[in-house]
Amino acid sequence: MLVIDDEADNASVDTSKDQNAPRTINRLIRALLNLSSRNAYIGYTATPFANIFIDPDSENDEQGKDLFPRDFIVGLDAPSNYMGAREFFLSEDSDRITVELNETEDWLPVKHKIDWNIEGLHQTLVEAIDCFVLSKAIRIMRGQGERHHSMLVNVSRFTRVQGDVAKEISRHLIELQSAVQNRHAMPPDAALRDPIMRSLHQHWEKHYLDGDESWPEIQQELHRAAAPMQVVEVNASKNSGKLDYRAYAETGLNVIAVGGNSLSRGFTLEGLTVSYFLRNTQMYDTLLQMGRWFGYRDGFKDLCRLFIRSEASDWYGFIADATEELRDEIRRMELVGLTPMDFGLAVRSHPGTLLVTARDKMRNTEDIVREVGLSGKMVESSALISSDKARLRNVEAVIQMTLRMMEHRQPVPVDPQEQLSSQLFRDVDTADVLDFIASFGVHPGQLEMQTAPLIAYIRERQLSNWDVVLVSNSRAKASEGDVENLHGLSIGLQDRIVEQRKTSRFENALLVSGTKRRVASRGVERIGLSEEEIQKVKEIHGQSKKSIPDHLYRAQRTRPLLMLHLLRTKTKEHAEADEVRGEMYAAYGLSFPKLGSEESEKLVRYTANLIAYRELYGSADEEQDDEAESSNA
Repeated sequence: MLVIDDEADNASVDTSKDQNAPRTINRLIRALLNLSSRNAYIGYTATPFANIFIDPDSENDEQGKDLFPRDFIVGLDAPSNYMGAREFFLSEDSDRITVELNETEDWLPVKHKIDWNIEGLHQTLVEAIDCFVLSKAIRIMRGQGERHHSMLVNVSRFTRVQGDVAKEISRHLIELQSAVQNRHAMPPDAALRDPIMRSLHQHWEKHYLDGDESWPEIQQELHRAAAPMQVVEVNASKNSGKLDYRAYAETGLNVIAVGGNSLSRGFTLEGLTVSYFLRNTQMYDTLLQMGRWFGYRDGFKDLCRLFIRSEASDWYGFIADATEELRDEIRRMELVGLTPMDFGLAVRSHPGTLLVTARDKMRNTEDIVREVGLSGKMVESSALISSDKARLRNVEAVIQMTLRMMEHRQPVPVDPQEQLSSQLFRDVDTADVLDFIASFGVHPGQLEMQTAPLIAYIRERQLSNWDVVLVSNSRAKASEGDVENLHGLSIGLQDRIVEQRKTSRFENALLVSGTKRRVASRGVERIGLSEEEIQKVKEIHGQSKKSIPDHLYRAQRTRPLLMLHLLRTKTKEHAEADEVRGEMYAAYGLSFPKLGSEESEKLVRYTANLIAYRELYGSADEEQDDEAESSNA
């Protein structure tokens, strides 16, 4: 018997506390398998995290073995024309594709009640609709006028709120359709006297100015683009419509789909170009399933836009990184000929598992404790304390650490050809590293950077003979004040965009911005490796055109790495303004080698009180269906 299970991470995974009383779907699948003495179970899923967390030893007499993938896991590579999480959140184009939403709370809070009153449309939603219309006009010019063209709006799990949003979008769309019908054929100067046409033009300049299509050409196509557009609710309410793409096979369906969880798992929006997403969840699989914007976008990849809250963008970027790391772990497992039963997959002990603590464990506890491993992981201080006192103290911590190291050894330039090369210190004492960590002030909102757990972990693993790199920007200009002299070492400040979040979690913090959310540039963790180790990484990475991810370098490390950063920060508003000089901040990162064959993992114990946990990771009822209309979204 061969059992093939699609969406195998969903109901198939047993979530009951008692392994002798599994949930219904899990129990029935196992019962089906037990009908035959020769059976095979194959699960397909785009989000395998839950499957990996199945207890491989779970078994009972009645149901038999649980569904842990004990024999093999095969990571299927996405085709080159597929836009997945990496393209949206970790690629060089991420900041162009992704538009972060930070000022929407007054219009629609992330947590709202069923009777929340929607008044008009938030300006960012108007911008997203403009992008939808503009992208359709451009697709017409590219010969794609008869193709399906869709927009996703997912802002609430309540069908009533979804309906109100859909009505407001319909009102706005009617006004827009009227404006472009009356003015698309006018000379541009005359047409732009209309506020809706001005809005379209402004958003063309913001999003699509670099394309080959000029504004006069686009304006001519706006009526043809907007006229067939319709708004459809997709949910469990009586007002829900049907997205019948087959009925529009000849002309293409042009639709703005408004919904909630009904637009998530297993639902495909054909020709999805613009997405507007205000939901708040930190569950790995739920986030990826809600990501309906992933897919094939041949001929209009450059037109796609995702409007998303900063926090959700952070999590998607984190999960994209974790997923890529998991794929590489699976590839390594295949190379050495091991099965999942033999090979410990990294996601099990990833610091990110702090985010997937079972919701039912939240309800009756005052403290949330999570123990995770840091073997083969990297953590860094990407939340900078904004006060001058803390800023100066942390810069001084880097200066003093440099002084201590130079008392006993000379650094080695990472790139001797560069005048402003990064500097590598070898065989640094653990005591010096721990003193530095203790002296550096980290923002309390960064749970993974809590000082005491990190120090305890380093001591427990008895990590010694550290590599320490003082990271330098080789392109920094001394004439602009971007080069610091640290005890005779010329260090170029690294430029980083930062933002402030209006949340109590990150009060008085500047967050390193951009969708990558990284302080360290890619490739920094290569520093300190031998040529042979770097060559081995290239062989594992294979012929992929993508740049080598740092976790592959990390897997080759035998010594821990401390990365010291001096940053020149700017806000997004001043990113291109050379005359605006931001303050200098310090940050650091820790890259831990993988465990040796004789080592057992030491766990880091992170603790957050219940209030902080709810703020960080959402309320316990966040994942209910959109038709379950309780009090909070």
